[in-house]
Order: sequence, then structure tokens, then C-alpha cells
Amino acid sequence: MSLQANTVHDSGPPPPLCPAGHLPLKGGDCRAAGLSLPISQSARVLRHTKRLTLAALLLAGAAALAGCQRETGPDPLELTGKMFIFNYRLAYATYMITLTKTEPVPEGSTVVATFENPAGGAPLTLDRKLFAKLDKVVLESPDVTCVKKQRPYAVTIEVKGPDGAILQTLKTQVISNLDQDILPAKALVVGPAYDKNPEVFKDGKTPEHFETAKCPS
Repeated sequence: MSLQANTVHDSGPPPPLCPAGHLPLKGGDCRAAGLSLPISQSARVLRHTKRLTLAALLLAGAAALAGCQRETGPDPLELTGKMFIFNYRLAYATYMITLTKTEPVPEGSTVVATFENPAGGAPLTLDRKLFAKLDKVVLESPDVTCVKKQRPYAVTIEVKGPDGAILQTLKTQVISNLDQDILPAKALVVGPAYDKNPEVFKDGKTPEHFETAKCPS
């Protein structure tokens, strides 16, 4: 980029800029202070000063951009998925949140998720360690009841450093397209072998109608 001084025709030489560290006198520029330069030298000073001014503006812009950055660096996690999971055989529902690690975190960092309780009462929490070698983070809440379709439920996720300092806070909402009353009232299977639940299958027989989950009023 080339900057050129404009030629000024007046009754005298153009006023030079003030020397560094000096301010113009009240009511005028440095000429009022008795400074005088030849026209050719004044033009060189003006061109040089314009270059310095441009450099100063670029430095000021860079400093302003640096000042806008987070002191703790970019957010380490990005939200990539959120839903409710309904397990029909075991008769439970959970929140499922998936995140992708976009920035490294200090060893010993954790992620803490707080889930709104659809049944009311205190929120449900989950605390997980963040592993440096894993880029995917999957958070599944404790079992929930009384999920209503098309109702937003709040979730807050905090990333904490090893000293407990909060590195990132992420807030979102999860909406289900199903009511929880599609689930049976009791698990259909029990035990590690997934045997039929005797409380549901009386004498091993399948009931004509499965009792569905009810939300306490």
C-alpha cells in the first residue's frame, strides 16, 4: 500500500506535525510554537507520519481483537446432539447429550450436567471426568419420569478445570416427541439374563394389556 502526500498551495509551508511527546499549543499547531521546516522536508515528514499513523492503527486494531478474546481460551466442548431415550423393555427414560471436544482441556478436568427433573423437585446431576484422548463426550442422565411431549426441559453443562474453575458453561433445552406413558409401568425383563418380570408376566403368561407408566399428580 503506497501513501502519497498531497501538494498544498498556500501562502506558506504546511505546518509540521508535533515532535513525539509534545502537544500543540492552544489555538494552533506546532507552527505556533515557532517551528519551521522547508516544503520538501515537510512533505517527507508528512509521508513518514502517515505511514507511522497507519502502523499505529493496525497495531491498535490487533490489540482490540486480542482484548475481545476469552482469557481462558476457546470453549472446549461443542454440543452435537440432544434427545430423550425411551427404553421400553426396562421401562425407563433418560436424557442423552452428546458433545465433541474442540479444544484440549487440562488433565483432571470434569464436565458437570444438570438436568431439569420432569417429575418436579430437585434437578438431576451427572459428574464425569474428561479424558484427553477421547474427543466424544456422551452424557446420560439418571432415570426420569413424567416426560411430556413438546415440553422443553432445561439442561446446563459446565466444564470445570482441575482446580474447580469453570472453563465453559453451556445451556440448552431438550424436547421429546413422545409422552412417557408409552412405556410400561414396570420393566418387562429383570436380571442379567433379561428374564421375564414375574410381576408383569403372571405364571409366565403375557397379559392382554400392559399397564402403562403413570405420572403422579
